[in-house]
Order: sequence, then C-alpha cells, then structure tokens
Amino acid sequence: MTCAEMDMLVHPYLDGEIVAEERVLFDKHVAGCARCRGLLGHEATFRQHLRARLRPRAEAVVPPALRRRISEALDRADAGGEGPVRPFWRVIAPGAGALLTAAAVAFFFGIGALKSRVDDAGLVEQAIAGHMKNLPVEVGGTDDDISVWMRGKVAVPVRPPNLAAVRLHIQRTTPRLIGARISHLASRDAGQIVYRVGNSQVTVYVFDPSGWQMSAAAQRIIDGREVFFAERAGYSVAFYRDRGIGYALASDLDEGDLMNLVEAALRE
Repeated sequence: MTCAEMDMLVHPYLDGEIVAEERVLFDKHVAGCARCRGLLGHEATFRQHLRARLRPRAEAVVPPALRRRISEALDRADAGGEGPVRPFWRVIAPGAGALLTAAAVAFFFGIGALKSRVDDAGLVEQAIAGHMKNLPVEVGGTDDDISVWMRGKVAVPVRPPNLAAVRLHIQRTTPRLIGARISHLASRDAGQIVYRVGNSQVTVYVFDPSGWQMSAAAQRIIDGREVFFAERAGYSVAFYRDRGIGYALASDLDEGDLMNLVEAALRE
C-alpha cells in the first residue's frame, strides 16, 4: 500500500468500514511509515475533539425563527439533491440531538465542509485506485442478485447498469457482468460493480452523491445529464449524477468507449 492509497483510506479505516484484507495492508504500511502514522494520529485526535464539541448539551436551545430558516434552507437544498440531512429524519426526529442541529446550522451558514467539492483530483484518483486493486467480488449472479445483496449496505439503491447491448469500437465485444463488492469513495460506502470487456475490466461505482459538487476539466451533456471525464496514467474515469444517485466508471478503455457505456447506462 502506498501513502496515496493510505490517504484515501484513512477515514474509512477510522470508521471501521474497510474490509479485513485492506485493514491488514493499512496496518502494515502505518507500522513502517512515520508520515502516515502522524496523519492517522492527527485525524483520530481531530475526530475526538469534534465529537466532544458536538456532544449534546441540555442547555442548547435553537430559537424558533432560526429553526424555521434552517428548515427552509435544507428543503431548498433537498430539492436540488444536495441536502446534508435526509428529510425523513427531520420529520420523524426533529429533536434528535445536537449533532443533527449542528449539521443543519453548519450547512445553513456555509461553515465546515458538509457540502464538499468532489473533483477529478479526488474522486478520479480514488476510483482508479479501487479499480487497480482488482479485489475479488463478494457477490455474483444476475442484476437482481446483486441488487438484493446490496440492500442496506449502501445509502442508495445499487443496480448494475444494463451494458450487455453495448458494442465497443476497439474491443469489438460486449461487457460481461462479473459481480460486485462493497467499496468506498471519499469515505462513503459505494457499490463496486465489475464487468469484463475483452482484455479490459470496467469498474462501476454506485454511491450517494448528496452534498457533493462534482467537477472536472472535461465535461459533456449526455441525455440531459452532466458527465465529467478525466484521464490518469492510462486510465479513464467518467462520473455523473442520475436521479439522485452517483455513478463513476473507471477503466483502461479510451474516452469514446467509456462514453458509449455511460450513454447505455443513462438510456435505462
């Protein structure tokens, strides 16, 4: 494991969200790298201090006018798919504690990083890193088998896009579904679906993009959706948002073939 990979996994590691084999590699790297030990200690200490500051206090009271303004701001954000707290929880648990209130206040006033900018410098590197690891899938079978297995494991529904009808120019073949596993993007759980295309592999990540502002230098409009594209070290990544769900495709296929796969996914 490299320092760059460790940087991407430090938050999932602290959350206990990485699989056993990744944790072993992580611990081995940290044991021999003073730089990464320092980073891990810094992040762990920061979390402890943050939790202490956000711990519910009996005397904390939010004025009704401010609560109303916060609720209106969150509703507007939800309408655009960027709210930090799901409307369901605001309805059933309006007094769910200081953490919920702190998140709402921080979002309303624009402080903190609840709405983070996810660009090709972050998401692309992580998508490629996960793709290159080529870890074994945890579930195989049909699209329905994968969808059922993913329920409750990722914050959004995970269903493999139908890519079987796509014929790519270079490979002269169609993608074949291999299986899926749980992965992470920017410390969020994501479904990682693997396809085989000739001698190449295509990784499709499915994740909750709420609160993220995606961007990249290259951008296209496909079927009314913004699709961002980037290349790194011989790999291509396309990422986009569709009906409130985030998708990222990573492969060594060229831009034309990768965009054909995106178009097929968006036609469903």
